[in-house]
Amino acid sequence: RGRSAGAAGALTLPRPLGADPHEEEPMAVAQKKNPDYHGFSADPDVDVLNMRAVFFAGVSVAIVLGSVFLHYLPDYG
Repeated sequence: RGRSAGAAGALTLPRPLGADPHEEEPMAVAQKKNPDYHGFSADPDVDVLNMRAVFFAGVSVAIVLGSVFLHYLPDYG
């Protein structure tokens, strides 16, 4: 009782995505709904908002940390 009907020690692995011809990957589904999909959310409005926030934060951090790094370099002149 309580054991599977398979062979002793048999291990069942999950099927990979795309194994079923009718099953699509989540990213492909999101791209069909929103052709300008950036990979942040399936909702187009949230996707654009998150993309803009990430790029704004990334550029801001790069400019601020880059400026601080350049400012504190030793002066060899």
